[in-house]
Amino acid sequence: MRKIMKKIKRFFIHLSMLGLVLQMSGLANLGLAAQTAQAANTIVINEIRIAGSSADDEFIELYNPTASPIDLSALPLKIHIVSSTGNDENRTLTFINTTISANGFFLIGPSSGYNGTVNLDATYSASSGNMLVNNGSAYISTSISANTDIIDQINWGTTGVLANPANYVSWGRVPDGKDTDSASDWVMFSALGAGGTANGGYPTPGESNVPSFVFVLPTSPAYTKENTYTISGEATKNRTIRIYDQNGTELSSQTSDAATGTFSFIVNLTANQTNNFSLTVENGIQTKSLLTQISIINETAAPTSTVATDGFYGPNTWIGISGTASDAGSGINQVKITLQRMSDLQYWNRTGWGVASSELTAAGAESWSYALDKANLTDGVTYEIKAKATDKAGNTEATSTATFTYDTTAPTGTIVVNSGKPATHSREVVLTITGYDATAGINEMRISEDKTFSAGAPAWENFSTSKNFTLSSASGSKQVYVQLKDRAGNVSADEIFDSITYIAGLVNDEINIPTTAILSAGGQLNATAEYGAEMTVSSQTQGTVFASIATYKSNPGTLLENQGIVVVGGNYYDFSLDNDTAFPSTIRIYYTQPSLMKAGITNESQIVGMYYYDSDLQKWLSYAGAVVNTTNFNGYEGYVEVIVSRLTPIVIAADITAPEAPANFKAESGDQQVKLSWNTVSDAVSYIIRYRVKSSISSYSQAEVSKDKTETTISGLNDGTEYEFAVSAKDKAGNISAFAIVAAATNPSAPTTLPTATVVLASTEVSAKVAEVVNDKKTEELVKTEEPVKQVKSAEDENGASATDTDRKRLIVALVILVIAIAAGIGGYYLYEWWVSKPEGAETSVKKTKKKGGKNNGRW
Repeated sequence: MRKIMKKIKRFFIHLSMLGLVLQMSGLANLGLAAQTAQAANTIVINEIRIAGSSADDEFIELYNPTASPIDLSALPLKIHIVSSTGNDENRTLTFINTTISANGFFLIGPSSGYNGTVNLDATYSASSGNMLVNNGSAYISTSISANTDIIDQINWGTTGVLANPANYVSWGRVPDGKDTDSASDWVMFSALGAGGTANGGYPTPGESNVPSFVFVLPTSPAYTKENTYTISGEATKNRTIRIYDQNGTELSSQTSDAATGTFSFIVNLTANQTNNFSLTVENGIQTKSLLTQISIINETAAPTSTVATDGFYGPNTWIGISGTASDAGSGINQVKITLQRMSDLQYWNRTGWGVASSELTAAGAESWSYALDKANLTDGVTYEIKAKATDKAGNTEATSTATFTYDTTAPTGTIVVNSGKPATHSREVVLTITGYDATAGINEMRISEDKTFSAGAPAWENFSTSKNFTLSSASGSKQVYVQLKDRAGNVSADEIFDSITYIAGLVNDEINIPTTAILSAGGQLNATAEYGAEMTVSSQTQGTVFASIATYKSNPGTLLENQGIVVVGGNYYDFSLDNDTAFPSTIRIYYTQPSLMKAGITNESQIVGMYYYDSDLQKWLSYAGAVVNTTNFNGYEGYVEVIVSRLTPIVIAADITAPEAPANFKAESGDQQVKLSWNTVSDAVSYIIRYRVKSSISSYSQAEVSKDKTETTISGLNDGTEYEFAVSAKDKAGNISAFAIVAAATNPSAPTTLPTATVVLASTEVSAKVAEVVNDKKTEELVKTEEPVKQVKSAEDENGASATDTDRKRLIVALVILVIAIAAGIGGYYLYEWWVSKPEGAETSVKKTKKKGGKNNGRW
């Protein structure tokens, strides 16, 4: 049961879909029919004739004013002919053609009796049924029923506003398709000499009711230098042609040839102005063609021409003779030229050179040319061209003249980059260029770093003796080439170039010729022979790197003397690498004894390392980690080496300037001691202290303390004695400042009495060792701090009782000890006086740096 229900359901679904399809198909057909009917409603009866050579010599002409063709059989089109008694009869059509074309005509007539020259497109029977008669009418529709679905209708005689037409006479719409439902839409056409009246035109079944021109000459505007001109043409055959002047006055008329439709008029012209004429062709007086306008310009002014020449040609630029011509009126008709060789005054005659003048016709008009093979021209010879143009009015100009010289010799020249400097820090350089060409002269050049110039790159530019040029971005040796072109188009044949080394990091271009190399990972550029320097790139360098070493001709930065340092040998180095992966790199600069002497260096310990110039700070800064090797090496006195991560101008720097003397030097007196203090000196690595009794002429006692000490105490001095103290600063290079001096006295001695309560025993140790700073080692502190004072107290009996015998014995022992102590003090005093009066050299030992012999092995 369930299966049966599913089948029934499926049947009704299919049935519904079939109905929908049928319904949609009907709607589609209805739409097409509506479109066809809408188009058909625009068709009009355009012309009708009811009799000609016989009563049945009749026709009905239809017109389609739309831009689309219409299938009349599909409408379907029906013809109804109504008799003078009002009998309406549908005439069955037999279609020969079914379609009326866009803006086209469709001719309908009887199947027999029609005597026209235009073929019918559809027929109806002439043996039975209504025919076209006086006081009748006709209409077209889409129905066989009378007065139903009428598309267009025409009535004549007593049934309408149009008169009954005679034999050979027709009624037609003018212009074709005009339909305002008024009698003014219609014009009567008659056949002259065929029984019709003379006030109409000619019936034109199947073609336009308005006559027209096929063509008229001249096409407007026309030019002439003459005073008369012939206007001719072709129009509808056997029609009246009328010509009028620009004021509308008729000048003449004639009938177009009945067989060919041709005609012609000769008109007079007013000189040097535009003469306007108009023509019409008529179907009698009731129908005329639109006016056809003709303009004829009388012109007597001659044209002008020029010969296009730069004055020089060569094998690369010769393309023949050419020029231009112009005429403000009619335009150029042709140009003729002559070509004369000035070296022997012969003329070109199309095949060779001869004595007789030969006129040559150029190709073209406003732009003209004449082909001549360059093989017929001679190097260094001048030629004369004469040209004359003729315009379309027949006027010919006076001759125009120009000359040119044929040149096959290439130019020569030179180029210099940056006035011949060996290197540049900027990609922007200035080129100085010279050129020579004896015949044509140089007028163009082009610049490139590639000696292989292509046809289009770089572009040619005007020749100049000075040119700004941008080098390619990579550092290295650059060759800049120039090509020269003369006015004849000849290009320099030889390579013309100059070289310069581009180094991106240069501060300026004032350097000596650099030593360069292309290095790979771990590679070394050795410029010891040229500049006493080497550079080794990182072992991690990727790819290759351009490396260069040179020296500046002068200091590229600020004065180092302003920073208290001097340049060893006066050399300012430039090291350059164009690959960031080449860092860190190692640079080494050697020095000689003459270079030390030139800088005023007396001891190699004064070499403080390697400095680089910071252009942002405008200051020379020290490379960290520089190593100074004072051992003779490779014939040099020594070298300085450093690992760098950047490169700018570099020097070996030495410090020969003493630091400032310590300021605010003070002495504070004490018991057998004086405390000294002073201000810090910024570049000091230690301080030297010396002293002596002021009244003494003996040598100084001397000591040296580290740079972090700005005070110290001198102990073991005599009480009540005035001393002279001095302090100086010592820098890393061993330079010693002037001494700051101050005088101070120790406190006076106290009276010698036996103490009853307290005894103070003081012990002071003074060390006067002296040590120099060598190779950046810290100075030892040579003046030691005082030992703490020890105090011993003696107590009496609290209740004030008298001393016992034991106490007396103890007192005697104490007095003995006191005497011994006094004796020891006196002895120590004289021993101390002896010690301080010793010669200075006996108590200090200073290690002196070796002075080396003067080997001048470097190029300094």
